[in-house]
Amino acid sequence: MTKTNEVDVSAMNDTYEANRQNLDRFLEPLFENANYTCRNGFDLKDQIADMWTFKNTLVQDGNRADFPSIWIESEYLPAWLETMCISYDIVGHPAEHDVEPEDTVPLTFDAVRLTYAPDPFQDLEDKTADQIELDHTFIIEVYAKGPRWREDKNRPTGEIIDFLNPDNKETKQRFEKELVEEAISTEPIGCIPEHKTPAVNFGSAEAMLSAMRQQLGIVRSSHQLAGGGRDFSDIESDREIARRRHYSR
Repeated sequence: MTKTNEVDVSAMNDTYEANRQNLDRFLEPLFENANYTCRNGFDLKDQIADMWTFKNTLVQDGNRADFPSIWIESEYLPAWLETMCISYDIVGHPAEHDVEPEDTVPLTFDAVRLTYAPDPFQDLEDKTADQIELDHTFIIEVYAKGPRWREDKNRPTGEIIDFLNPDNKETKQRFEKELVEEAISTEPIGCIPEHKTPAVNFGSAEAMLSAMRQQLGIVRSSHQLAGGGRDFSDIESDREIARRRHYSR
């Protein structure tokens, strides 16, 4: 490598680091002000209930709700975010659960998706539809990937009947399982109330998300020029295809 090329690479690295610092100043206060489902003083069942409340807000009638969102890859996020996960599909099943060895290993933290949505915990009692001004929040979803055994919905093997509960007439269909080398699992780990974000400084949450996308684009470009990073442009479509194919619920 010539001296000129060494200077160019050094300049690219310096530019990337400067851009990362600007992004960090944007992101760190957001995650520091978040309310996480995994927190002290809460039973596991309460944490799971909160997680499903967020999931039911994001996915309605089997389809992802059309709320504004932004993807942020794990390279640009605090590593401790993945420690907020509690679902076995991400952290790995205990060995005593009698699962395949691949399902006991934690998945790799891949990304976070921030979604601007109505706060599912707000109190709507004693209000009419005309009076309601919904509080909004940014729901934090961790996306992780790695090998997992998944049901193949195209290969049914039979049905399960609950013989221990005669009043339950419903049956549950069973399917063949296959090992998916890069399975994707998601878990909502908490939310950032809108009033705890800089959204007011931008005039709206959508404007704040737009500014974040712009800053992320700058960081990604400088990172790739410096010889790192990855193409993250198609993550939303990739994740949606994988979700529908392997574990639509």
